[in-house]
Amino acid sequence: MRKDLCAILDPEKIRYRVTPFDRFRVDDIRDGSTPALVTMLGFQEGNEDPMTASAWLQRIADPGDIVLAEMQIMPETGSEAVMTFYRHPLMTRFSRLAFERAEGLTPSSGRVFVLPVTVSDGQTIDAAIMCEEYTVGEKRRLFVSNYCLKYSLEQYRRHREREGQFGVCHEALTDDRSVLFQLACRA
Repeated sequence: MRKDLCAILDPEKIRYRVTPFDRFRVDDIRDGSTPALVTMLGFQEGNEDPMTASAWLQRIADPGDIVLAEMQIMPETGSEAVMTFYRHPLMTRFSRLAFERAEGLTPSSGRVFVLPVTVSDGQTIDAAIMCEEYTVGEKRRLFVSNYCLKYSLEQYRRHREREGQFGVCHEALTDDRSVLFQLACRA
């Protein structure tokens, strides 16, 4: 990213740090009044309660700073694109590896669910849940290997603007409308 940004920004003003969101402070890299660009690529926000993610961003970004986020959302047409993503062979292998590390080599079969979840502020958001189904004695059990909130487009915008105190500047969706790229500026 630095190489590409140098074509449009002064290279002396580009500083970066790769760190977990809960430990990062933009003042660690801030250079005077230059706005910071915080990237949240890789769906990290979807693995947290919306209020937790909003609190992180409010601690990280000062007024005028920009967040570039990528989020898999629930398309208006339904969950098929989300289910296709979680049924991809690499995702099913990820689920199996998580199960093997936690539970051993018990035979299992991968399962994917999309279920409504009530989050801390009372709203209901769909969540994609990957698990491994296995048997212990006569009982069938589920080991949850991954979960991620799947906001609707409107829920995600409200989350960013109301709870996150950011103004949405620009958005782009993939062709299947299941992945959103969003630029938002801290108010």
